[in-house]
Amino acid sequence: MECKKCGRPAVYVDKRSGTALCEDHFREGLEERVRKEIRSEGIGKDRRHIRIVMGISGGKDSLVMMDLLWRVEREYDVELIALTVDEGIEGGEYRGKRFDLIRRMANERGIKWELRSFKQKYGFTLDDSVVALKGREEPCSICGVLRRRALNDYAKELGADYLAIAHNLDDEAETVLMNVIRGDPQALRRSENYADELAAFYVPRIKPMRRITEREAAFYAYLMGIPAEEEECPYARLSLRDQVRSFLDSLARDHPAVLDSLVRFGDELKEKGKGFSRSRCASCGYPTSGGREYCRVCEINFAVKKALIGANQEG
Repeated sequence: MECKKCGRPAVYVDKRSGTALCEDHFREGLEERVRKEIRSEGIGKDRRHIRIVMGISGGKDSLVMMDLLWRVEREYDVELIALTVDEGIEGGEYRGKRFDLIRRMANERGIKWELRSFKQKYGFTLDDSVVALKGREEPCSICGVLRRRALNDYAKELGADYLAIAHNLDDEAETVLMNVIRGDPQALRRSENYADELAAFYVPRIKPMRRITEREAAFYAYLMGIPAEEEECPYARLSLRDQVRSFLDSLARDHPAVLDSLVRFGDELKEKGKGFSRSRCASCGYPTSGGREYCRVCEINFAVKKALIGANQEG
């Protein structure tokens, strides 16, 4: 097949539109989508210096995001910092080899890399929390809650104007469907655009890859020589998200537009976050859902430390 834009041999065909693209136009298309997401946040409009802290786990999507932002940010007065939070997962080389890759890629692009951990912030690792809670909490739920807070707080320490998260189109669609399955209308309506009263607590998040599919990100990684993970997270197969992902992957084979439709549906439901009933966590002071005494981060923190203290006393 020939590239629709220039007639050269095509290397990629978009299943949603049937558009065939050569390597150059495929890469340019992804860069333009990232550029549009950045512009939609107002970045570059007032010409002021912007510091973007990128959440880089070392997975394919986060490394693709780092490369794409590095290519696009040169058009603006933007400083990039890569931030990795080590959850503390033992066994195999799930994290170690990826840390080496992050360091190399960041150095090649002149990007500063910061490595922090759950252990530093909470006093325990993800493995500790999974053992301590013994099935009472899904590992991915624990990790998601603690990781979001850690990324946000470390980004604040680094003086970030924005925190970039490597969620792709598939991830966004999965989140919408998961909230439907859980019957969580408030999560469906809550916007990532934080209301004024939350600005003191949260660094504004951007998702430069939210219009890029998993398949496109994987092909971009292949073209740019970014190696795939040799090992997946040992907890991944225990999550609701993994089941939703498998379902959507199967559905999208016959209905390629389903991911865009779900994300569009979620976007239409989002509001600015104002008007929701909120409380303040009695422990850390962060905003939490109305009527709650403690936020989810502190609830997990208390439960894990209580269990660990009990285990130590028994030992």
